[in-house]
Amino acid sequence: MGDARRRATMTPEECAEEQAMEIEALSSILMDDMRALPEDSGDGIAHASTACWCIEISAYGDNDTIPDDDEGGDDAVLGLVFAHSAGYPEEAPLVKCRSVRGLRDGELLEIQSRVHKQCENSLGQAMIFDLVQTCKEWMRARVGASDA
Repeated sequence: MGDARRRATMTPEECAEEQAMEIEALSSILMDDMRALPEDSGDGIAHASTACWCIEISAYGDNDTIPDDDEGGDDAVLGLVFAHSAGYPEEAPLVKCRSVRGLRDGELLEIQSRVHKQCENSLGQAMIFDLVQTCKEWMRARVGASDA
């Protein structure tokens, strides 16, 4: 399917450089919302030699006022856990969605499915920030928040 739109195969060194640049950019943009996970984090998506990261995503931004529970407020937080595969970005990253707070199993299955589908459609390009945006939009739609 996507072979015609893909660029020539990257060398392992080019993949590693692309991955390092993406982590640096994500760290600058997401700051405290992104953190490295310890090897024994229990997420089981990466080998010990692969760095694993978690990005915490909520429906509301830092400057948003979270409505009270009586007004339909929701303080749920999604954890997008990822590790770069050896051939990323030409291969999908290893990803897992987990509930940091307040998400049900069915919701996690729904967003996990969306994330995996987006990975398949984004092969050949850095995609973690786009995955974060997809998760953020899903979290906002989940609580009926507008993107104003």
